[in-house]
Order: sequence, then structure tokens, then C-alpha cells
Amino acid sequence: MRLLLSVALCSLVLHSCPTLAAEAKDAEPTVNTAPQIASLSVLLVSDGNFSLEEALKSLGLKQLVQVKPAEFEQAAPDKAGARDGRPFDVILFDRHRPTRPPRARGVMFFAELPPDANLPVVSDPDKPDQPARIDTVRADKWDDRHPALANVQVRRMFIRDGIRIDAAKLPVEWNVVIGCNQGPLVLERRRKATEIEPGQNQMVVTFPLDQTNWTIRPSFPIFISNVIPFLAAEPVVEKKR
Repeated sequence: MRLLLSVALCSLVLHSCPTLAAEAKDAEPTVNTAPQIASLSVLLVSDGNFSLEEALKSLGLKQLVQVKPAEFEQAAPDKAGARDGRPFDVILFDRHRPTRPPRARGVMFFAELPPDANLPVVSDPDKPDQPARIDTVRADKWDDRHPALANVQVRRMFIRDGIRIDAAKLPVEWNVVIGCNQGPLVLERRRKATEIEPGQNQMVVTFPLDQTNWTIRPSFPIFISNVIPFLAAEPVVEKKR
């Protein structure tokens, strides 16, 4: 009886106090290593990013290849494809904007924008040719129904710097996954295949990973484990919620 009472009291405390409930959610993360992840090939274009590299290595991918930005532009590994001859399922660009649209089912950008994004970047008032930057801010809006945020705790995410995008002028095909009072922090769009171009899922993280506390929280590798299969899936265009 005492044991049952203790369990009931703990449950009551966690559900009545969002802070404690959030900590409990982060305390024992379970990174999704579903079988489909083991069939995926991923290319990481980066000069080095420990947190991102470790999160990707933990997934048990079929293939994980890392190249530097200069090597990507010169050797075009996305055109050569993975070791089985097929295109990479997902390509991640860490602080690098490729000079051409990459070839992959899904692409993700950290602290950069896709070449064909057409996103409404806010200009720096002192340097009009440069994007305005996000000041220190906390994420306060997120779509908890989005597949990328399944079991992901966002509430205590802080960002010190990032590309500022005008949320009011966001094209209809882009959806905000995580945002703040200064604009979107994480966005995505899903482009169906046409007779001219193949379909592609795209996700943008507007801030560098060394300018956030997110990477030291258990929810970050969970986010990466959600994002990879999401980006690798057949693009399905959904209506804005």
C-alpha cells in the first residue's frame, strides 16, 4: 500500500509541475533506432561538429560519410552516391551553403539556407547585404505534432545567435517547427516530385550548434534520430496547420 501511495504521489507531483515533468522527460531519453534508420545512408558536410557527429554515429546508420565543404564542392560526392551506387538518403550541411542544389531525398542546413530557399531573411540595418542576427532568445513556440519533435523537450532551448527570418513573410510551403519572438528557429518544407525535378524534404536550423544549449541536452540526439527518417521519406506536402 505504501509503495502504491508513493507512486501515486510522484505521478501527481510530476503532472502538476511542468518543470519537473520536463526534467523527467529529459532524464531517460530513448533514441529511436528503428529498423528503417539502419537502411539509410547519410552524408555530413562539415569542418567538424562534435555534437552532431556523435548524434549521427549513435543511430546505427547503414553508411555515414563526412566530408569538408571544399571537398563537397570539388568532388561532388552527392552525385557519385553512397557505396551501393544509390544517392545518399540525407545530406546535412553544417555552416555551409552549397553552390548548387544537392542531390538527395532530404537535406538539412545548420546556420545556413538552401540555395533555392527563397526565405525572407531580415537585413542588418547597418550592413544591408548581411542578414540580421537573432539576439539571445529562448524557444517559445513549437509544433509538438511534428514528427521531428516526437519525445523532444524544447522548453529550455536557448539560442545566442542565428539568422533572422521574417515569419510574417514566410512562403506558404515553409512550416515553422520551432520558433521564438524574433522569428523561426527551425523550419521545413516538403517538395513533391515533378516531371522536371525529384521531390525533396528540406529542413533549416537557423542557428549554429555551438550557439545553443540544446546540444548538451538529451533531447538533441532524439531530435536527430527523428529528423533523419523524416527527411529520407517520400515527400508528402501537407496543408499548413
